[in-house]
Amino acid sequence: MAESEGRTKLFQCIHCALVLGDGVAPFGQPIAFSCVTLSSVTDNLEITADRFQSKKSEDYGAVYVWLRCNRCKSLAGRMYKDVPYELEHIRNTFTLDLSSGNVSVYPNSQSDSEPYVEDKTVSEMAKLKGLILMHNEKIRGLQKKVTELKGHNSTLEDQNEAFKKHMNKMTSLLEQDDARLRSLEKSIKKMQQNL
Repeated sequence: MAESEGRTKLFQCIHCALVLGDGVAPFGQPIAFSCVTLSSVTDNLEITADRFQSKKSEDYGAVYVWLRCNRCKSLAGRMYKDVPYELEHIRNTFTLDLSSGNVSVYPNSQSDSEPYVEDKTVSEMAKLKGLILMHNEKIRGLQKKVTELKGHNSTLEDQNEAFKKHMNKMTSLLEQDDARLRSLEKSIKKMQQNL
């Protein structure tokens, strides 16, 4: 159990697997058993602007803003802005709520089958995983743009085809008018010769 407690933990959004933070940056005592307080998190967490005042017994009267996942917008925890004196240690830190059903922990402390990995290695793995997820997000964005451009290109091709048809029709009408004009000129010349 002591070995399990010494492991670095990775905190992820349970819905979209974005890395929210890791146990390399724990900060002081959590306010509840179902929470973990971190001094820093990844850019995958959005800090909302609206402030709320807690009515719960463990943080009664504290003013907080929500922390939510950037991708799926699930609420992951709180950042306390104004706190009573006894909670001063959590002001402006990141408190993830593990009981919310929106945050998962890896490795799970209940699993003894996972090998012990040095904290630095786990931290590096977490950073790499975060980078991979961020690059995957960028790739999805680029794929979406390519699809939009293909649709735009298809629209342009359709417009070009319609323009070509219109130009062919106009050319045909001009040729017919030109033939009529030549016929008229011949008729006028004959009439002039007969006069």
